[in-house]
Amino acid sequence: MKILIIGNIGSGKTMLAHHILDRIDAFFTSIDEMRMQFGDGSFEKEYLAWSHFLHYCESPSTSSLLILEFSGAGCHKHSVRQALLNSGDTGLIIYLNTPVETCRERLTLRKSLVPYPWLISPKDVVERIHLELTESIRSEFWKIPGFSVLTLDGTNLSETSIEPILSIIRSHQHRV
Repeated sequence: MKILIIGNIGSGKTMLAHHILDRIDAFFTSIDEMRMQFGDGSFEKEYLAWSHFLHYCESPSTSSLLILEFSGAGCHKHSVRQALLNSGDTGLIIYLNTPVETCRERLTLRKSLVPYPWLISPKDVVERIHLELTESIRSEFWKIPGFSVLTLDGTNLSETSIEPILSIIRSHQHRV
């Protein structure tokens, strides 16, 4: 089973993944992890990071749960969607719908720097990502056969707010 967590920069994707990982044994990776492992801020290394991330998306998951994370927007969203389809897996896509202002606030508190060939500041793309994600959800772009889509408010993520996710994971594990 795969879980793809999508949402704006600063929406709480990594926090949500760690809440899940605290409760269920799973493997986690994100595009930012791949950037930190393989990137250096150049476009060449950015594509290398994406190549590795897409490999995780496309490889059939074994008996373990695989949690993947990226914004869900941008030019690579089509590749991620296709890779999930190609994997033959089932799973859950979680969209964290967090207000733009909250995402911007969280960005100012970030300490880690992810190597990315930004042409503009991450704070300046938050609004664009929000609009693209809103349209993707409205048009059901992320509705993939075998995957459920769950929208959560990323404003106040807590252990209790992940109960619906844990229920879906457990019911999937019982079917396998």
